[in-house]
Parts: sequence; structure tokens; C-alpha cells
Amino acid sequence: MKVVYIASSPHSGSTLLDLMLNGHSGAFTVGEIRQLPKFVGPEQLMKRCTCGAPSIIECPFWHEVDAVVQARTGQTLGTLNIDRYDDLDGCRRDNLVLFEAVAAVSGAGFIVDSSKDVHRLELLLSAPGLDVLPVFLARNPKGQILSMTRSGERKNRQFASLLGLIGFYCLQNSKIDRLIRDRPHFRVRYEDLVRNPEAVLSPLMKAIGYEYEPGQRDFAEHERHNVGGNRMRRKKSNELRLDEAWRRDLNFFQKVAIDIGTIPGRYAFRRAGAHGLAGK
Repeated sequence: MKVVYIASSPHSGSTLLDLMLNGHSGAFTVGEIRQLPKFVGPEQLMKRCTCGAPSIIECPFWHEVDAVVQARTGQTLGTLNIDRYDDLDGCRRDNLVLFEAVAAVSGAGFIVDSSKDVHRLELLLSAPGLDVLPVFLARNPKGQILSMTRSGERKNRQFASLLGLIGFYCLQNSKIDRLIRDRPHFRVRYEDLVRNPEAVLSPLMKAIGYEYEPGQRDFAEHERHNVGGNRMRRKKSNELRLDEAWRRDLNFFQKVAIDIGTIPGRYAFRRAGAHGLAGK
């Protein structure tokens, strides 16, 4: 079961890359599937499917996936262990069940998981039956950090200061690099993806085992059922706009502090070279 896993820091463009991969005829994206319990759990903290259905279970696609899961295992989407690591073997098994059910219903040759989380990537890489290609996505840290300060993450004590955000950027990139550097993977820069999608996606698709399709640039034209992600996943426009608000909204000292402080994180991303298949 082929899975393409997008690993990155938050606010690095994972939703955009997810949607562009979903635009390929051989792909299906489940989005940030680690959030599935929020959509199908007893509290249903989140409800609406990206396709517009009032809930995941009321979405025809996910309803059919749920039926396949039940037929094969007797479980439901709500009882699968997707992201609880107290039972690692069960978590690996249930993720394989979910991916196989999605592939059976969608007919896709590969599934895209844009959960970003490093611990989840490590789990999936060790899951029997899964062939996982990690895609390391990184953004200019000044843009990524500014975006985080404007989001809900700023309420987290870990991200309450510029120093905390810089430390998180370096730590996340270093963790991803250590995990994937000795295995096949692919590295993508957000800025390059926005400026020239075809130049980035063409070699990435070859690494996955497919050819780039022009329709991937028209990502908003394709059916979407991805779980989680930012509001871009619901937009009907294919417009691409490079977000460089940091040039205007960060002062000189903030820019210098981020440039100096994130050197280890930027080095971790560049270690194998962006836009290239690396590993064994």
C-alpha cells in the first residue's frame, strides 16, 4: 500500500501540496487523517467534510469507506486506532486497514497523508504492509513563524515567544531529517512550489512512480474529501499567491533573530538538497 506522507512544521504549505497531489488521477488524499477522531468520535469536535457534506459519516465517500472497514474488521471509522500510541501494534494495523479501505473505494494507486506529525511518520514507516515515501516540506522560517504567531498556536506556552517558535522550527526540521535521511524521501520548498508547481511536482511524481499531470495545477477542480488542513481546502479558486507578509510585518531585529536562530533547522532541511530524491 503506497502512502505519500507530508512531514513539516505547521503553516508550511502542506494543504497546498496535499491538494496538488490530490489532483493526480492516481492519487487520493486523506488530508491530516490523524485528526479523524475529531470528526467521527463521540464528541465530533469538527464535522463538515471538505466536499460540503454536513459530516464525515454523511459524506457518501467516507460512508462507503466506513462500510468497507466494518465489513473487513467489524470496527467503524470511529473505533479505529488512528493516532493513539499506547497500542502501537493496533495503531499500525488500523492505519493499514484505513488506507486499504480508502484505496478500495477511491481506486487510487497511492494515498496522501498530510498529517505532518513526526511521531506518526515514524509509526507508519514501521507498519507492515505500508510503503511510505516521506516528503519533507519546508518554508522560509520568517514566513512560517509569522504565520504561527497569527494562529491558534500562539496560545500554546511553547509558542508564546519568538524564541520558542525558533526553537520549534529547528527541532521539528531536525527530527524529520534524522528520521528520513537514510531512506528514500523527497524535499520540497513551499516558495518553489508556489512559484513553479510543475518544476517541483514533476520530479516528485517520478519519485512516487507516476508522471506529472497538468491537472494537478488546477487543484480546486478536483473532488476533495481530505480531513483537516487550512481553509484553502474548501476554496474553489486555483489562484496561487506567495505569502511573504513577513517582509512587511516583521521588523529588522525579528528578521535577524529568525535568520540566525533557525540556521540549524535550515541546515537540516538542506542536508540532502531540496527537490531531490535522497536516501538509499
